[in-house]
Amino acid sequence: MKIAFNASRTIDFYCQNSWDFEMSNSTRWLTVSSEWNSSTSFLNRTFVIPATDRWYFTFVNYENDTGAPPIDIYFVALYRIDTYEVHVTSDKQSYSLGEQASFMASISNDSSPVPGMSVLFQVFGPNGTLLSSQNNLTDVYGRVTVFLILPSEEGVFHCTAKSIVAGNPIEDSVTFVVVKNSTLPSTFDNYDGLWHTTGFTITLMAFDGESGVAETYYRIDNGPIQNVSTSGQPQISVESANNTLEYWSTDNSGHEELPHNLLTGIKLDRTPPNGSIFVNGNAAYVNSTSVILALSASDAISAVAQMRFSNDNMTWSDWGTFNSSSNWMLASGDGPKTVYVQFMDNAGLVSDAYSANVTLETTVPLIENESRMPENEVQPAQGTKILVNVTDPGSGIKSVTLSYTINNNTWFDAQMSFNSTTGLYECTVPGQQANTRVEYRILAYDNAGNEKIGDNQGQYYIYAVVPEFPPLEAAFLFIIMTLLIVAFREKHRSREEN
Repeated sequence: MKIAFNASRTIDFYCQNSWDFEMSNSTRWLTVSSEWNSSTSFLNRTFVIPATDRWYFTFVNYENDTGAPPIDIYFVALYRIDTYEVHVTSDKQSYSLGEQASFMASISNDSSPVPGMSVLFQVFGPNGTLLSSQNNLTDVYGRVTVFLILPSEEGVFHCTAKSIVAGNPIEDSVTFVVVKNSTLPSTFDNYDGLWHTTGFTITLMAFDGESGVAETYYRIDNGPIQNVSTSGQPQISVESANNTLEYWSTDNSGHEELPHNLLTGIKLDRTPPNGSIFVNGNAAYVNSTSVILALSASDAISAVAQMRFSNDNMTWSDWGTFNSSSNWMLASGDGPKTVYVQFMDNAGLVSDAYSANVTLETTVPLIENESRMPENEVQPAQGTKILVNVTDPGSGIKSVTLSYTINNNTWFDAQMSFNSTTGLYECTVPGQQANTRVEYRILAYDNAGNEKIGDNQGQYYIYAVVPEFPPLEAAFLFIIMTLLIVAFREKHRSREEN
């Protein structure tokens, strides 16, 4: 077990049967008494705990006095408990501009003064600016006093006294005010100028250097006049970026604080932002993990400030400045994806998680079994129909394009139409003149934007329009014409001879 007692207090131990009793501090063991015989039914030992260090006690219980092994061993640790305190005071509660202020700190341990302790004095202005910082040692009475010429600035000031005891900090502070005229009441507020997300209280502090403060009055957003003693401190409950608080005090001599104090820009926002998200312009499919998010968010009170993203609604990116668009990386692997966004306003309120769905597909379409009609020679002025089987297992086919050129000049793109009867995409190249060379290829796009160029590794298909008279036909015609000419000449010669 472990028990704790204040240093230098008396503690009584009551032990039954035979005991060995030892005690120690942190450096060595001391035998207090070696043994009590079995005829002693109770051990009554009184011990005064030393004022320093930690002490430990061991009790060993033997069943009898024969030297048999112990049957019970108890350990009791006694700890010093010191209560150190620091207390700081100012010689006055209210000072005039430029006046000298006096502050005194005292350090005690269990109400006894502690000399030679280092005390850090720090004085802070109304806006939190550090005006003075100095270290001093306590005197024989455990006290230290510092003096400070106050600046020519009105407001509530703070003096803090700090010290370190056995590695642990102790601290105390005092609040005072500096006013232009310490004979009239002066009132100050503790509003921090920040956004608040729940209704909150502004504390008014009034001071008077002569007759004392009689009452503090206020009104919120030009509402009815209230006083602190009856209605309590001002409560801000209306969502706005510019709530107002007018306040003033009177003293026991009948003086009223003039002019009244007017606090503006009191900020309260309890409503998180609203928003939306779209991926790649609200696309249903994408073919890359890199996407562009279109974002929209609004907050009527404090305005939208930041945003963050997630692919799983658990692990989030760092907060970043709000923008209407942002680049983002989807999780890898084809399939459905969800992107989440949260918005934060200037008050620190975080929206619900808004999401957008999209399907990632990186597989290109499949182009197979290209053919044309006619399959062989293409006659002059004869149209040529190109047919192809195009499929896509993911997002589906968006379009199939036939791209062709005539004699390697201008290129033409024509949409191929789907024939539901044959299940093929088809398009006809217009008829051309004889000896025309036609090159073409097929391009397919799916709804995710993936592109496939033909099933011939992107090479062009080629066909040529045959001459108007093929070589064999021309030769046969030439022979016939030759024979006709010879026959005509022979007939004409016979007539001349007759």
